[in-house]
Amino acid sequence: MKKVIRLTESQLEEIIKRVISEQENEEVTKFHKNNADRLMNGVKPAENGKYCFTKESLAQDIANTGIKNVYDKDIKQLFRIKPGQTLSHYQSMTDQKDAIITMNHLCKLKDPKGFRAGDVIVVDFLPSH
Repeated sequence: MKKVIRLTESQLEEIIKRVISEQENEEVTKFHKNNADRLMNGVKPAENGKYCFTKESLAQDIANTGIKNVYDKDIKQLFRIKPGQTLSHYQSMTDQKDAIITMNHLCKLKDPKGFRAGDVIVVDFLPSH
């Protein structure tokens, strides 16, 4: 049994806007996930290494800050930690020192045992605000 419902013009406009917004968000999410895939395909963990972030968190970071700046360089870059390198080495590469720890939530980077050679981290090259 079908019911007839009455909508005002403003209610109908709101429904249409919400549907369009959801479709746009879905496309943006797909775009950001594709960029996350591209970055992750470029840098793989070494044997027994791991990504220090999830693909979903990387896609969300890209959605929040963008992936490229005006010079068409990647703002987010992935690095496989090399033996002998320290967290301060990577923090010296960016103004976003705390972002490295926050974005790489799967590894406890402040703990020396959490910063391991072979793991892959994401570094944000946005200027500090």
